[in-house]
Amino acid sequence: MSDLLPPITEFNLPNLNFDSAQLNDPVAEITDWSPLVSGGSKTVTRILKQINPDRIAFRPSSSIIASVVIGFIMFIGMAGIPIAQMLRKGVFEFSLLPFIGLFFAGVGCYAFYRFCSPVTFDRREDAFWKGWKSPDKVIRKDELKSYTAFDQIHALQIIRELCEQKSSSSSGTSRTEQYYSYELNFVLQDGARINITEHGNQSRIRDDAKHLSEFLKKQLWDATV
Repeated sequence: MSDLLPPITEFNLPNLNFDSAQLNDPVAEITDWSPLVSGGSKTVTRILKQINPDRIAFRPSSSIIASVVIGFIMFIGMAGIPIAQMLRKGVFEFSLLPFIGLFFAGVGCYAFYRFCSPVTFDRREDAFWKGWKSPDKVIRKDELKSYTAFDQIHALQIIRELCEQKSSSSSGTSRTEQYYSYELNFVLQDGARINITEHGNQSRIRDDAKHLSEFLKKQLWDATV
């Protein structure tokens, strides 16, 4: 199986060759350049959307929305219908289908929980936050997840993580695939970081990071070049 994997060397380990000193910025020197969120994702999870001239937001990609929809359709078809039939007949019949349906529902719930919550950047509010609630809907803004004023943000950071994904074939053989997942973070004035999004499409995350950098008028640090 090892022949199927690309060799791991010092030249392709994530962020190993990036020298933060080249940025000539004291905050970069105290910033961590290792992945903030482990695991990553191979597919595009969120896409940056222009909501209005003063607001942009990361919204779930079509593949994530499809995963949520398919998960609940499979749940209804494999769990809901058999259970409804048993209730109608008044007879319990053991079946694996409801359990398989629950598995697909769990996948859909996980995708919805992790990737469907919006990540919003608003110039009128002069801040960014995660979640469905807006600052005008809460009494205290610190109730919002990751609520951060723009003046606390020093830079945007792109780093990468080497991930592995195991798969099996119908013949029973398995293989492990290696891929890079790219992570976009905010770097705060004290060097602390807040994750914005992560996925496996380098060009997409660079384009979104550039757009966000221009929108916020913050510098962009790309450790994947």
